[in-house]
Amino acid sequence: MNYKDVYIKIIKNAKKEQTLGIRSKKAGYYEKHHILPKSLFPRWTNRKSNIVLLTAREHFFCHQLLIKIYPGQAMACALHAFTSRPNADYKISSKEYQRIKENYSIEVSKRFKGKKRPKEVIDKIKKTRSTRTYIINVETRKKIGSASKGRQRSLESRKKQSESLKGHANWAGDSLIEGAKKFRENNPELVREMAKNASLAAREINTIKIVCWETNNIFNSITEANNDMFNGQLNISPLDNKGRSVGGYHFFSYDFVLSHSSDDINNIIKNRKSNGGITLRCIETGKIYKSKRQLAQELNTTIDKINRYLLGKETSINGYTIEKIY
Repeated sequence: MNYKDVYIKIIKNAKKEQTLGIRSKKAGYYEKHHILPKSLFPRWTNRKSNIVLLTAREHFFCHQLLIKIYPGQAMACALHAFTSRPNADYKISSKEYQRIKENYSIEVSKRFKGKKRPKEVIDKIKKTRSTRTYIINVETRKKIGSASKGRQRSLESRKKQSESLKGHANWAGDSLIEGAKKFRENNPELVREMAKNASLAAREINTIKIVCWETNNIFNSITEANNDMFNGQLNISPLDNKGRSVGGYHFFSYDFVLSHSSDDINNIIKNRKSNGGITLRCIETGKIYKSKRQLAQELNTTIDKINRYLLGKETSINGYTIEKIY
């Protein structure tokens, strides 16, 4: 079976019916589906052309096809969300899944139809969402560490956990561990180089003095700046002095600021914004491109293929090799 052809056929049919008005949220129960999976193609996540309405059954079946087209952890997790529940000892068919989803949608619609939330409830939700923290900050991590320090679980507790996990397939963990072992065995020099770079990066995070250009604040380390300005929730590293924006601010090393004029630094930030943050050069022709879009048009390719090349997943772009120069 050609999984891609089957997948495209389902999507085309759904798109056609959607264009004709046969498919809509008002016409029945449909689910939004990203044609190019957002976990693999993040730039396409919010594009309307990448979203199609599918029935629950079609949605389930499409994810069964996607794991064949793009095998890997991302698609396996997406399909797992449809079929598995904690401690479940059953599997559901696509027909059963559609029936459950449709019934659930109808019941929820009946329950809330015509009802409006009280103003105090809306205000409470807004307040909760505005102050919600999704990443554990440094202070909370220290509290968790202090509370757990020296604590030992009893033999009975460990035995219970071991028994409860017996028979559960560790499909992702096993494959990842085996893959990591093979990578280390086949690329010993690269692994050593990666470890060395990681060590240097860790040293840099804790020793380099940096400046926030917009506020003129000086910090003794990247870690201090992260904690002070973003409560440990955003990452300033790596500090490349090339005008990269973090949380709307620009950071430079203290030595770099001392050795460059204000105009120089403002130009770096300005060029970064206008160039889309990257300048590329074709090694064969020597031509310089101010953006990925310009390169894509010149070489008759796509931005996605350029990104794959820059990540090392492609050896060339239509026979050409490219390097980043800014």
